[in-house]
Parts: sequence; structure tokens; C-alpha cells
Amino acid sequence: MVACALEPDWYYYIAVGLITFFGGLALLIPCRIVYYWITSNKHDKREEKSHNWKGCSRIRAIALSTLSGHSIFSRVLVIFLFLLNMLSVILYLIEASRFHRIDCGTVRDDPIQITYLVLCGVFVIHYFVRFISATDKLYFWLDIYSIVDHFTIGPTFYGLYTNSNWI
Repeated sequence: MVACALEPDWYYYIAVGLITFFGGLALLIPCRIVYYWITSNKHDKREEKSHNWKGCSRIRAIALSTLSGHSIFSRVLVIFLFLLNMLSVILYLIEASRFHRIDCGTVRDDPIQITYLVLCGVFVIHYFVRFISATDKLYFWLDIYSIVDHFTIGPTFYGLYTNSNWI
């Protein structure tokens, strides 16, 4: 663990979000270029369909059915995630209304931080399921909801690592 700083280090939190966003772009854009280069060299498009990986397609289909909202399970999941988002907003408002701005206590000492960490873990899982089910990964990465995730999930784990909370 890194020692807690007593002055606000908000720029580190923003830097973590920027590194996450641009680091993902640095991985996705070359992958997209290589994919188009490989698929443009194929003359027979039927040959391309025969080389699909069935395991990846099956995982993507499961992720899509989980997020679609067509089954009872996926509808319950959507409602559950909405309630967790509302709980996260309430925790944020409670945390922001406290008198102090910088908190250097451990996560184990604060039940709000424990709850927020669990919520962040659930949101990371949901983010990865959405990423797996996306047909266009680059478009998903540039989607406004994903950008919000880049600037909230990464900084939360950074705050856990540095044992600080600047909000």
C-alpha cells in the first residue's frame, strides 16, 4: 500500500481514467487494423465464416442473452443493476456531504467504503460482460457509458490502492 497523502491528489484520479481510456484505445486500434488487414486479404467470404471460433461465439451469445432484457433473468438483472446504481449515488452523496474531504482510513474501517468497493466489483463484472457482448469493441470503448466507466472504476481501485478518498 502507498502512504496516504494529506493534500488532494485529484489529478492522479483523472490521470488513471485517462490512462485507462487511451491505453484501451492503444490496444483496440491496432487490433482493428490487423483484423481488417487479415479479412481484406481473403477472397472468399464463405471461408471466413467457417473459421469462427465456436467457443467465443457461445460466450458472446450467453453475454448477449444476459444483457438483452428478453428473459426473466435478464430483466431481474437490469432492475438489480439499476438499484445498485441508485445505492451508489446515495453512497456518493453521503460521502460528499461529510465535512472532511480527504480520508486516509483503511477500507475496513468504513462500511460505506466497503459497500462502495463491492458495488465497484459488481460494476466491473457488468462492464466486462458488456464488453464481451459488444460486436464492435472500438465503438463500445468510445460509447459514453463506457467512458463514464473508465473514469469511475479505475479511480476507485486507485483510491483503494493508495488508501485514500478525495471526495
